[in-house]
Amino acid sequence: MLALDALLALDAFEALLALDAFEALLALDAFEALLALDAFEALLALDAFEALLALDAFEALLALDAFEALLALDAFEALLALDAFEALLALDAFEALLALDAFEALLALDAFEALLALDAFEALLAPVGAELLDPPAWLV
Repeated sequence: MLALDALLALDAFEALLALDAFEALLALDAFEALLALDAFEALLALDAFEALLALDAFEALLALDAFEALLALDAFEALLALDAFEALLALDAFEALLALDAFEALLALDAFEALLALDAFEALLAPVGAELLDPPAWLV
């Protein structure tokens, strides 16, 4: 009986060892599963971090594009302002030419009127000159 009890006890002990080994394997599997989960979460976290970096890079590119667009807009507005300034200069030059033409026209008109006045004055003087050149009969 003692031998049978010893065998049973040995079986129970081996069963406990086997159970411990199984639980140890389960525990190891659980630990590896946790490690695998941690590794997966680490990869997810890394992916999320890289995604944030990529998003930041994309936003940086967008911001750069926006900045370049503002610069381009400023350059365009500067060109428009330059064109407007040149248009004003051209308008001023045109108005200056018109003013010069008007001044020359006034001068020409004055000259024409002066000639007319001279002609009128000469016309007024003509009878007097004619009288001087052709004295009256009573003087002769």
